[in-house]
Amino acid sequence: MNENHIYSVAFGVSDDGRKVVGRTHAPDTQVAFLWTQTDGMVNLGVPANWSNTEAHGISPDGSVIVGYGEVTGTGFEAFRRTEAEGMVPLGVLDESPFDYHSEAHDASVNGWVIVGWSKFDRWRFATTWTPRRGLINLNEILTNEFGVDLGDHQLSQASAVSYDGKTIVGWGGHKDYSAVEAFLVRIPCIDDCDRCSFRERMTGRCKPQGDGTVKVIAKLSGGRVGATLTFCLDYYKAFAEATVNEDGRAKARFKRLPPGPHHLTLKECDAPAEVTCE
Repeated sequence: MNENHIYSVAFGVSDDGRKVVGRTHAPDTQVAFLWTQTDGMVNLGVPANWSNTEAHGISPDGSVIVGYGEVTGTGFEAFRRTEAEGMVPLGVLDESPFDYHSEAHDASVNGWVIVGWSKFDRWRFATTWTPRRGLINLNEILTNEFGVDLGDHQLSQASAVSYDGKTIVGWGGHKDYSAVEAFLVRIPCIDDCDRCSFRERMTGRCKPQGDGTVKVIAKLSGGRVGATLTFCLDYYKAFAEATVNEDGRAKARFKRLPPGPHHLTLKECDAPAEVTCE
């Protein structure tokens, strides 16, 4: 935090602890920040006609930052930020002047599922967002797509989402707010966030190189044909993409690594593997 800032608040951290997000306050504004050991606290900027942004969550791999900001003269809107695209607004459930408000609070591992809340007709509803479907009322998904009878209950805010995007937690309660309760929802993928199948298996093996380093070869079987998957080495220190072939297999190679234990996983699926290179 520099000397011009009054105070700062951190809300989210990546799985490896290398990235922290939150908001920092200067005398006349509030801005979302990203902190890293290398760069310190960096202002994430704002879209046109926005002000007072806040970064409230970050995906486990650190690739996607979510939060919300004030749209000048309109209200508040959730955002999704990546290095490639910058800060992108996610929309609201109701664009009327009294209800223009949405917030994003957390994201799955690849930022494919984002959760938060938005107002509609003066009420507050838990929401999910995916690239294909946009912002959706979580109550409507449960009722219309999965046949869940919520009765007199209403899910008001989705606060966090699991690594794979299939478990969501938050708070809600009776529609008249006479009681407030925590909730946990487990549902199948609401979009194409599961790019593996339930049969995926990953293995790793080592191949010594002539210069004293090793090559780690990661192999996946049982994947969804045609899916492009991102293999991750040693908790997101290196990445390699591969497409699942007609046999459900994919392969990635990581070269010039030091001997010793290495951890493999996939960005899109829960398929970890450990390999020790002598």
